[in-house]
Amino acid sequence: MRLVGATDRFIKMPFYIQGLIQGAAGGLIGIVILYVFFIIMLSSIDIDAVAYSFSIEFIPVKSMIIIIFCSMFAGWLGCYISLRRFLKQ
Repeated sequence: MRLVGATDRFIKMPFYIQGLIQGAAGGLIGIVILYVFFIIMLSSIDIDAVAYSFSIEFIPVKSMIIIIFCSMFAGWLGCYISLRRFLKQ
């Protein structure tokens, strides 16, 4: 792309967006898998255990959002490091 006059920013932007999308997808898939295991765990808990009046709850929405944003940051950071090395050449 540099040969036809593209700036580094023009080259990097689609990769940054892809890193963010892949990070968000990874975070969402991880939360869905965690939720499936949570449901399986709840169904296997003995009914007598419920008599002890404790409740098991899934992680709060605020924590899910933090997980998704952290995974988006990890995707962006991986893209940033690889592009920085590639575009120096």
